Amino acid sequence: MLLCFNAALSGEQVGLPRHFGAGELHFAFETSREHYDAWRAFVADAGIVIEHDHVWKHGHRSFYFRDPDRHWVEIIEAGMWEAR
Repeated sequence: MLLCFNAALSGEQVGLPRHFGAGELHFAFETSREHYDAWRAFVADAGIVIEHDHVWKHGHRSFYFRDPDRHWVEIIEAGMWEAR
């Protein structure tokens, strides 16, 4: 589940812990190795600039782009965290 909040409104929230961040944030979505290339093509074909490609030490790949608020979005191959 991914919840998205309006940062300006969430920053003024009372009664609950605030649900916002400030600055350029990072979040990642995991995909299977079989679907990685298709997701990379989907993002690029949508006209979104892929700003960084990375190969991690265990061979898992990820790529980074920015959302409209300039947050870093990462798509990473499944299994990366088990490989540590």
